[in-house]
Amino acid sequence: MKKHFIMTTMFTASFYKWSNLSSKGANFKIAAILCSFFILIIPDINGQNLISNPGAESDPTSNGWTIVSEGTNCFGNGNWRINGGLNGFPVAQSGDYFFYPGCGGARNGTQYEVYQDVDVSFFAATIDAGNQTFNFSGYSQVFEQETNDGAQMIVEYRNPGGTVLDYYDTGENNLGSVWTLYTDTRTAPVGTRTVRVRLIAYSRAGTSIDGYFDVLSLCTDNDGDGLCDEVDNDNDGIDDLSDNCPLIANANQLDSDTDGAGDACDASFSVCIAISSLETDVEALPNLPNNTKNFLLGKLNLSREKFEDGNNNATIGNLGAFINKVNAKSPGEISQDDADALIAAATAIINGINSGQNDCDGGSQNLIRPGNNGNPAFDVANHLGLEVYPNPTKGRLNIRFAAIDTKTQVAIYDLYGKQVWMQETEPYQNVLEMDLSLGPFGTGMYTISISNEHGTQTQRVVVNK
Repeated sequence: MKKHFIMTTMFTASFYKWSNLSSKGANFKIAAILCSFFILIIPDINGQNLISNPGAESDPTSNGWTIVSEGTNCFGNGNWRINGGLNGFPVAQSGDYFFYPGCGGARNGTQYEVYQDVDVSFFAATIDAGNQTFNFSGYSQVFEQETNDGAQMIVEYRNPGGTVLDYYDTGENNLGSVWTLYTDTRTAPVGTRTVRVRLIAYSRAGTSIDGYFDVLSLCTDNDGDGLCDEVDNDNDGIDDLSDNCPLIANANQLDSDTDGAGDACDASFSVCIAISSLETDVEALPNLPNNTKNFLLGKLNLSREKFEDGNNNATIGNLGAFINKVNAKSPGEISQDDADALIAAATAIINGINSGQNDCDGGSQNLIRPGNNGNPAFDVANHLGLEVYPNPTKGRLNIRFAAIDTKTQVAIYDLYGKQVWMQETEPYQNVLEMDLSLGPFGTGMYTISISNEHGTQTQRVVVNK
């Protein structure tokens, strides 16, 4: 089973927050900085991490975390997070932010806590067979002073009633000025359905509660080697979070309509979008004579027009003429590789039409159906008008839908059906611009869902970071 690794150079330093020295009873004339470098091999948690927002890069309270207790806002922090590298705080172990509870500490060992419940019911069958192993890893550190505060991580394996069946406890970390990595690999007890990840900071000195946490990971580790497994449920050689059809084998990853879902499991790919994508491919062919290009584009344009009119036979006929012309011009005007790709895409569109696909740009064909007085059939999905682009995306994402006079709920679900983000729009608001690099979105496939009083529409999107 393949594993992910990252080799990273880690910089550690002792930082002294000038604004905090007097409050912590220290008397320094200069801030000493102790530096060290070392090479560390750690698992790449980006692909398989089950923890949402594992490094506080977005607001913890909006993305997965529940605050039990926290201090007051200070140094620009809020909701258990702070921007590293400012005001004397250490740089984040990764990214820009890390978990930090704030100021106003009681200085008597009082605990401040935030936690996340990770739903692992997807693995219920292997858990209850006693065969599901998880690996946890996370970093913590504290501020170096005369009496250090504390940082502790506890990982609890719970049944549906909330009973703790087993747990991992890092103990209290009082080591200042260095990010310390903690890891644990264990088999989930039978009956486990939730894994609670708890971050606990202890206030022992000064007004700032200096327990810091960053880069948390919970992943499957069924060979117990301390490294995240690549999950490949359909055994097609492509791990699930990169696979555009994770439960049905499709090693070629063919996606005729470029909607992020592979043809093998795309219940309703858009024929019109697939034809438009094919037109783009033709336009990009190098050194293609204009007469050949115009012929191919003309056949594709006719295919779309006939499909929109509900004339599937004419659509398939024009696509067949397209295939014949590509065959006739290769190799020669069109390279064999390009020809094979064009023919495969056109054939996939024909197969989709023959299997009953009637989707066109998010709506349906203008099919005249009996008993409908000769009017085109009404399609709720077309009425909602969901558009998601670019797709695939490296981070930036635009979500558009029909503007209506009531609120619309927009939600994003991960590969396992877990809701990782949700927002309710105001009436007539119909555009959302998102930066998925700032939230709990690793590389993989997600489902965008919009719901309002007129119905629900979904579309898949692929994130490639």
